[in-house]
Amino acid sequence: MNPRVSVVMPAYQAAWSVGAAVESVLWQTYRDLEVVVVDDGSTDATAEIVRAHEGPVRVVHQENAGVAAARNRGIAEAAGELIAFCDSDDLWFPAHLEALVEVYDRAGGGIATANSYWLFPGGIHPARTRFRGRFPTADEQRRAILEQNFVSTMALFPRRLPEEIGPFPVDRRRAEDWDFWIRAIYAGHRVAFVGDGVNDAPALTAADLGMAIGTGSDVAVEAGQVVLMSGNPELAEVALGLATATFRVIRENLFWAFAYNTAAIPLAALGFLDPMIAAAAMALSSVSVVGNSLRLRRYRAAT
Repeated sequence: MNPRVSVVMPAYQAAWSVGAAVESVLWQTYRDLEVVVVDDGSTDATAEIVRAHEGPVRVVHQENAGVAAARNRGIAEAAGELIAFCDSDDLWFPAHLEALVEVYDRAGGGIATANSYWLFPGGIHPARTRFRGRFPTADEQRRAILEQNFVSTMALFPRRLPEEIGPFPVDRRRAEDWDFWIRAIYAGHRVAFVGDGVNDAPALTAADLGMAIGTGSDVAVEAGQVVLMSGNPELAEVALGLATATFRVIRENLFWAFAYNTAAIPLAALGFLDPMIAAAAMALSSVSVVGNSLRLRRYRAAT
């Protein structure tokens, strides 16, 4: 039985990175896949490293013809109905493919893409992403794709798409994927964007109030100013309501504290207030503040 997704990996002189790239695909939470590594005429140990991996991995050899030709060869060799690229110097987060397939199915087809981080020797940072800015809506994508390539090479698309719009252009040594996405969008295909927490981290960083899900990715939790410990996003409304109620109680407590001191201190200073009564009133004031605050324990969101 053929897998649903074929992950195509162009590789040239990639012995230094291809092992990690293949492993990142094999550790995906989505399991209905195969990995097709196209060895584009490498003279190093690229092919040997790939063959050392167990699982649904195979190597296809060709004379060196460039990354576009390697992508086309991988698609031609693929058995799955869907294609995703993972270049030999890329790494996938474990839920990357699962998120792409979910978005693809929810959108009813087209192209599913996600943001990605630049990987530096010091690691990744939530603000250092490949795509920055607001992701364009379906109506904006024809214009937006001419201004910036917002579709990642690690996108997911149907294997039949190159038959419709043509293959990756082998005469281009760079931006061959941008050319492909432009033709796809102008042929009427639309791109859906994954919002899986990892890809939302830049938006959380830039937002006036970034709210992350506690069960999401570590980078998203780190980037968010507010973290919902539950995985239920509907509780965001409860959190905002509770915050509003808390500020209201703080204002009430401050009002009565200032009112008490404004009235009682002058009376005590002029001798009109017995010290024992003043001490009892001070204790009563503290109790009233605590009691007013404890009302928040009974807070229930409006339904």
